[in-house]
Amino acid sequence: MKLLFTGRHFEISTHLKDVIKQKLSKIKYFQNRIIDFHITIEKIKLEYKIEINFNADGRKFFIEEKASTTVFEALDKLIDKLERLVRKHKEKIKDHKRGSKGFRALEEE
Repeated sequence: MKLLFTGRHFEISTHLKDVIKQKLSKIKYFQNRIIDFHITIEKIKLEYKIEINFNADGRKFFIEEKASTTVFEALDKLIDKLERLVRKHKEKIKDHKRGSKGFRALEEE
């Protein structure tokens, strides 16, 4: 899993990078086909905006969290959104595979 960090008007510390890596390792548990993450942290006046772009299963996903007073608060909200998105995507894949009857079953009907 490749991680790329970008800070706009904000210097990303090694401690913050370690915290982000730790939180994203939980996401890896839900979806083991995630290739890379691109995390962008932007400081706008007194608030922070975090965006995550990632590639999984040949698709690109984008999530953002706007207007939180601390970086860690924005990160927690974003990780919750990310977990929901990954679970939803994984369930779609599972349901798609279970729902098909197959070619022979359709011929018999």
